[in-house]
Amino acid sequence: MSLKSDILYHLKKMKSATVKGLAHEMEVSAGEKREFKNALQTLLQEKKIDLGPGDLLTLTKIPVEDRTGLFRKLPSGHGIVTMPAKPERDPVEWFIKREDTLSAITGDTVMIAPAKSRRDLQGASERAVVVKIVTHGKKTFVGTYIEKNDRPLVRIDEDQFERSVLVKESLPDLLPKDRVWIEVLEFPTDNARGSCRILEKLGEAGDINTEERALLRNLGISETFPPEVLSEAQRIAAEFDESIKPGREDFTQDLVITIDPKDAKDHDDAVSLTVDLTTQHRILTVHIADVSYFVSPGGPLDTEARKRGTSVYLPMRAIPMFPELISNHVASLKEGVTRYVKTVQIEYNAAGARISTRFANGVIKVRKRFNYDEVQSFIEAQPVDWPEDMQQAVREMHRFSRILRERRFQRGSLELQMPEVRLGYNRDGEITGANFTQSNASHQLIEEFMLAANEAVAGHFRQLDVPFLRRIHPSPLPQKLESFAEFARSLGFKIQNPTSRFELQKLLEESSKTEHRHSVHFAFLRSLKQAVYSPDREGHFALASEDYCHFTSPIRRYPDLTVHRLLNQWIKKGRISYQADELKALGELCSKRERLAEEAERGAVELRLKEFVRKNFGLEFDAKITGVIERGFFAQGNTIPIEGFVSAEEFKGIHFDYDPAMHTLQGRQSRLSFRLGQPVRVKLMGIEEERDRIRLKWVKRVVEE
Repeated sequence: MSLKSDILYHLKKMKSATVKGLAHEMEVSAGEKREFKNALQTLLQEKKIDLGPGDLLTLTKIPVEDRTGLFRKLPSGHGIVTMPAKPERDPVEWFIKREDTLSAITGDTVMIAPAKSRRDLQGASERAVVVKIVTHGKKTFVGTYIEKNDRPLVRIDEDQFERSVLVKESLPDLLPKDRVWIEVLEFPTDNARGSCRILEKLGEAGDINTEERALLRNLGISETFPPEVLSEAQRIAAEFDESIKPGREDFTQDLVITIDPKDAKDHDDAVSLTVDLTTQHRILTVHIADVSYFVSPGGPLDTEARKRGTSVYLPMRAIPMFPELISNHVASLKEGVTRYVKTVQIEYNAAGARISTRFANGVIKVRKRFNYDEVQSFIEAQPVDWPEDMQQAVREMHRFSRILRERRFQRGSLELQMPEVRLGYNRDGEITGANFTQSNASHQLIEEFMLAANEAVAGHFRQLDVPFLRRIHPSPLPQKLESFAEFARSLGFKIQNPTSRFELQKLLEESSKTEHRHSVHFAFLRSLKQAVYSPDREGHFALASEDYCHFTSPIRRYPDLTVHRLLNQWIKKGRISYQADELKALGELCSKRERLAEEAERGAVELRLKEFVRKNFGLEFDAKITGVIERGFFAQGNTIPIEGFVSAEEFKGIHFDYDPAMHTLQGRQSRLSFRLGQPVRVKLMGIEEERDRIRLKWVKRVVEE
């Protein structure tokens, strides 16, 4: 037996040991100590043994590939390390006690080892200790400038650091309580405060515009464009002459329309539809703004757009992926002007089955710009003063979109009916009201045509057998679906095989007509995985689509631009060159930027909602329960999207049993219970500053609609 094998044998028998204790157990002589220590060092490097707290050696209990994960700090100071998901399982979480974190902060990549005590804590699978911070997730943070004992300090947001960090490089005119953006020069440890450089003064704490800027800086979202990016945009806009270039197909005589929200500034897509009266075949033509014509790979515009990944839509403004000269002008499909497009033309038979597809670099002139409300009024037979050919075109588009929609659901596409609320604001950004936004027939018309174009492009690339940046929605784990089915059965619904999309479809449809609509649809949403960008050959679960990509919004999504560039190669050369490895990394980057944009959009709304809460203390409103945990439940308003927390502690004398599978809190010796999706009446009680969340009080039950 080799020395390394002997060490592993004795450690397995002893469970754990110090170096000295192991040497004693193995009867290592003085002459063998150097070889013994070298063997230990090799085993540590090979990650076959761990050196943990108390200098105890143990056999590695975490697989080598699962030793490094992402750290998330909890409000308590403890942490959770998440190992990435694998095809056969969800992400694995390890609980880290406060004293075992090595001062790691949220976003750090850390290496862990099993802790001596392996109790299940905080919902994590087991306990571990951080043995090394591999990389810090970020070096820039938002905080509040303070002065203590004549020393300039910054208290960083979110309690990521135990203490304030020392300011080494400052800015003039800073006042205590100013919000600042900093770069950490030396990260704090248990024994050192750490230091920083102040990069920017954001404004006075508490001002809503200051806090919105702070939110964006914290997420790494830039509000402005570098000079070289603006310069390139100005040059491109000045050079664009709207003439029809050779190699572009002329669609300017076609009846092409756009349908967008009333307040839309950038117009990505336009459509036309013709019908062969003899065969009843339809030709759907989808024109998408040809951003790839204006933005060259690797240039300043492209580099900046790649970093951003997506546009960000805040309550009072948008932060575009491209400067407005591109996004709102030369690339935008405005009414009555010549614009360059990538065109997908799809022929369908009378039943709505796709027969053929062709692609072109085109030129269009939008005949009419509609908003959704105008088209919806027409669909509902309200009188309009449009020309007859335009009325006939929109009428036929509506009719055909219903055919496509029906076929999509016949193949098993799933649809969630989730309440969406659109907020109204005054000039100061204060909430003035809210209204429901519904996916009506006008929205569905454009949705079906865009889905058709996305699938046509993805199917084309699949036939060519070339990798491309897909929009994939992985199938849910079977155990998640079974838990959802158990919950649905508890409400009286019948479902035998929750892995059958047709049974799921039937359940969602049936529940949408009952008082349990929100409960079932919320629970199903929680069983789903997130959609991401990836070149992996995987379909889109919710759409029941084997091949799907994002192609229709290149002004506001970078993945769409990459798909346009691949299609451009095919149109011009009849072949495609690609780098599969680069696509994988790009997909991960774009997915990350998408999540950050969503976080910014939610956060900006929450800032205004919190301001609303401060001014409307004691307001009662009807809500739906959006999440249930052991300590209480979250609820969101029906007519204003305030989401807050109702603590179980407020129900004096009632102890609750928590059932995570059923998303339920059931009172012991009480009929009081709360479950996901349940309607409740709640009252605004303020903001829990330490947890940065809105506090609600339960008022009474509400009869479900």
